Amino acid sequence: MVVQFQKINKLESDGVVGMKTWNALGQNISKIVAENIMLNITAPWYDVAKAELGTRENSKVNKHNMRIVEYHSTTTLGAKTDEIPWCSSFVNWGVKVTTPIQGDIVILKKKVLKTDKGTGSSTGYHVAFFVSKSPTHIRLLGGNQRDSVKYSIFSLSR
Repeated sequence: MVVQFQKINKLESDGVVGMKTWNALGQNISKIVAENIMLNITAPWYDVAKAELGTRENSKVNKHNMRIVEYHSTTTLGAKTDEIPWCSSFVNWGVKVTTPIQGDIVILKKKVLKTDKGTGSSTGYHVAFFVSKSPTHIRLLGGNQRDSVKYSIFSLSR
């Protein structure tokens, strides 16, 4: 609905109700107020993701966490084990935005292609939900982060 409103009003169609969108809605607010409003908004699926905190791979040989297998079932991947990297299965939805709010999906691409111990990625990619950002780091809630659903901090310089 927001994207449609932005398109009709010839605004950047990113789905984020920022200062320009608020002003187009007839709300003459400052940038600071718009940013504070955005900080208090969370994507509805983020509560579902938070409820999954602590979900872990089964460490026993040939045993798998069926909840993680269920994450895979929402994709075309067809994976039947928790040994297949599952971060993207955990966050299997999204629309591109320019200013993230809590709950938005973030795709990370490492500059150096090597297996990442924290995410299990051998492709250099990882996906997770946006939590917060500092000038140097980003905090994400994701699956397959050290074999579990957890919060992790990633350097923006890498």
